[in-house]
Amino acid sequence: MLLQGNSTVESEYVLASIKDIDKAIHTPNRNRLTKAEIEEITKLLS
Repeated sequence: MLLQGNSTVESEYVLASIKDIDKAIHTPNRNRLTKAEIEEITKLLS
């Protein structure tokens, strides 16, 4: 979980609980990243 719930960011886009993470991963019909998008994100985070 993000900083054990101690994030200073208040947003509906912050995954702040295990339930939030589970919902984000297992929600049907969500937009999936392409392999190229995943590779680009990986490069940016490296």
